[in-house]
Amino acid sequence: MLSGHTTVAEVLADLPRVALVAHVWYVEHKVYPFHWVLADATGATAYIEPTTRQLTATANPIQVMTNTPTLAAHYDNLAKVLQVPDTKQSTLSKAAEDWLNASMPLPEGPIPTNRFVRTAINRLGHPQPVTGTDAENAAFDYLKQVVTPRQENGQQKPNHNFTHYISFMNVSALTYTHVPIETMRSQSFSVVDLT
Repeated sequence: MLSGHTTVAEVLADLPRVALVAHVWYVEHKVYPFHWVLADATGATAYIEPTTRQLTATANPIQVMTNTPTLAAHYDNLAKVLQVPDTKQSTLSKAAEDWLNASMPLPEGPIPTNRFVRTAINRLGHPQPVTGTDAENAAFDYLKQVVTPRQENGQQKPNHNFTHYISFMNVSALTYTHVPIETMRSQSFSVVDLT
């Protein structure tokens, strides 16, 4: 999306003319909520979750996302797990910090809601990284914790997927890091070199 626009603001202004989904999802009669995150050199971000054919952007101040359900459902579930009355970032951040300080167990397993809660508590409850390298290390650690492993010997459930790779982008250094789960060998690329 950003390839045809310079900033996230330009994408948002053009959003009524952008389509990611052309039809409803099979028997569920809805647009499946795949998630898209946009970022630009100004640091602006936008979160797009198609739930209808008309796209809208949603605020995602905790900057965590995973598969279904919708982002709003994930936020509600996070508040429920943390036992707080609302989904304001300040409320969730304090509760996540308290959770980690009390050494409470983090949710485990491949279920998207558990993966979201675990990552959100890590993201909100730990001190924010100071340097780009610190941020990359934290991102890799949090993402590694929620890898859904591939089941060997044909044990993979047909309706479940597994994590193929971890990736993240450093928009300050203009690098993209890709880590295939099979090898866990990190490869970093200059975004400038990829264009």
